[in-house]
Amino acid sequence: MSSSSLSSSADVLHPIDLISLPYKLHITDGRILSGILISIDDQSNLLVSNVLETNGDITRELGLVSVPKSTISKIYVDDNEWNKNIRYRVKKQSNE
Repeated sequence: MSSSSLSSSADVLHPIDLISLPYKLHITDGRILSGILISIDDQSNLLVSNVLETNGDITRELGLVSVPKSTISKIYVDDNEWNKNIRYRVKKQSNE
């Protein structure tokens, strides 16, 4: 991890830290959903906005989608966006 990474157990990321990042979700039926994470419910289901669904060569715009936890096989976040989030969190903690 880089020097801006979280370094102690007190610096653990919480679900709120994952909100508003762009994600790519691989669904168990083979589809890929790309969009911005808006919410995580108490059962770890995801609410994702601006969703583009890719199924083979076909892509379509879905908008706002609720994704049940049980249908998610993989989750990816863009490295640049993730690192920006970590840097912001570390900077915020150092100012407190």
